[in-house]
Amino acid sequence: MQARRAPNPHSVEHNIALQSITCACRAPCPLSSRSPLSDSAVSVAVWRLGTAVVGILGGAMEMPCDFTPQMNQMEELVIYWQKQISNKDPAVITELVHGEINEAKQDPRFQGRVTTKLAAGSFTLHLRNLTLEDQGNYSCIIMLDHDVIKELHLTSTELKVTVPFSVPVVSRPADDPLDYGQEVTLTCAAHGGMEQPAVTWLNASDGADLNGDQNQNVTRRHGGTLNVAGTITFNITGPINITCVIQTPWENITSQPYELELRPPDISQSDSQSQSRTAVTAGVTVVLLLVAAAALLLLKGNIFCRKYKGKEHTGTGGNNPTPAESPPSSNTEHEPSLLTPPLRNPLPPPTQSTIRPF
Repeated sequence: MQARRAPNPHSVEHNIALQSITCACRAPCPLSSRSPLSDSAVSVAVWRLGTAVVGILGGAMEMPCDFTPQMNQMEELVIYWQKQISNKDPAVITELVHGEINEAKQDPRFQGRVTTKLAAGSFTLHLRNLTLEDQGNYSCIIMLDHDVIKELHLTSTELKVTVPFSVPVVSRPADDPLDYGQEVTLTCAAHGGMEQPAVTWLNASDGADLNGDQNQNVTRRHGGTLNVAGTITFNITGPINITCVIQTPWENITSQPYELELRPPDISQSDSQSQSRTAVTAGVTVVLLLVAAAALLLLKGNIFCRKYKGKEHTGTGGNNPTPAESPPSSNTEHEPSLLTPPLRNPLPPPTQSTIRPF
């Protein structure tokens, strides 16, 4: 029996419900695993975005096909999992005919990577070692082969394969403590993803957005993966822990907190203040010394002038007065010199009555 071509997936209702792995389109679910799963693993790193399921490159994923057959109908069912190929016949992934797996028609690209889970009401497809070529539309077709072939169920699922970004790293040119109000620039870098990312900055303490001038640069590497580097510049006003987040439609990856510290105020200002105080003290001391020296010189000068004037009044070269001065008048009292103390109790002049002849 030839495999039927799957109908256009856009012509049917996409009402797939992933068990315990659903999330809103505007809030991507975190990745449940970052490493490829083993061949025997049944847990998968997959989540849903709208009508699509998303798996990680190199990991595993599952696509459900839920249908409850009637009693004794299992031996008459024919089940196909196919992948739609543009302008080509669908590639057969797996085929279940009358209860047995038939790998004769399996496409070589899926050999060794496919397991079909057969249980009551479930024909889930497990695909391992995901590649970028696995992206596309998959169809689960269930038919009843009884007298005539009748289609009973059709499920279409879109698979997207993504490459997760590395955990972003926050850095800055120098790690020394900062002064209050100082401008600081941080860089958030990550690589490896394939979807256009957005970089956001958060206060790690309360999860609030960090305000500042932000820039973002994205470059594509060899092989199609991306490098992203985002920067933020702001003035620091206190100690803070900062994280950056790489956001894509499929994931949010948060960096480790990066701590910024302020330099203690007494360390940054004490040296200059101490030097200023020392200079002022030295200046005041010099001025006081100069004032004291000037006062001392002035005092000595006054004393010398007084001594010099006293000598001029008393005479220093004999009994003859100097030509510049005339002897004092007998009618004027002689002013006592500062250097010659006045005579005390002068003797009266001798009189004739007191002179006795020998």
